[in-house]
Parts: sequence; C-alpha cells; structure tokens
Amino acid sequence: MCGIFGFIGQQQKPFDKRAFVTLGVSNDTRGGDSCGIFIDGKYEYGVDKLKLFGNFWFQSELIKETRKATIAIGHDRKASVGGVKAELAQPVIISGEHGVEFVLIHNG
Repeated sequence: MCGIFGFIGQQQKPFDKRAFVTLGVSNDTRGGDSCGIFIDGKYEYGVDKLKLFGNFWFQSELIKETRKATIAIGHDRKASVGGVKAELAQPVIISGEHGVEFVLIHNG
C-alpha cells in the first residue's frame, strides 16, 4: 500500500520542513518504488536512486526553497498496476492552459 501525507490550509503558513520530511520518510515503508510532492502549484518526483523519500528530500529543490505553503502533499508509491516507471509516480498532475488544474493522490 502507498503512503499519503501532507497538509492543506486556507492560507499560507510557515512550511514546517521537519514535519513534512518526517511524514515522508515515515511513509517509505508503505512505498518504495517512487515518491513525489506537490507544494503550492509546484511538484517534483523521486525515482530510481531517489525513489525513497529518505533519499529524495535531500535533493529536492522544492523542499529547500519553500518557506510558506498553503498546500503541501506527498506520496510514497508501492507499485501494483503498471509497474515501476517515472511516468507512474504520484501526485498525478493535470494541467490546463492556466497551469495546474487538478492534483490527485491515491492508494491502490
């Protein structure tokens, strides 16, 4: 089963990197095949050598640069259908002509 974590607020608040990273690393045991994050319209994925959040977060420019956030969610993927490919990492981002329109994270 995948690991899902994060927070959603109504207004920007200081981004607690320690809490966010702790949640991500704690969910590595539920994933193991890839990971990804979405923070206020920006997103990054961890695959291959960075498939575990515990390795990914050290390299994440998005985590490094975020000071405040309204939405910060993450996903540790355990592949079931579709195998292990970068294109299947989550969050699923659906963009339109004005940028990100939908963000989806699911567990199995």
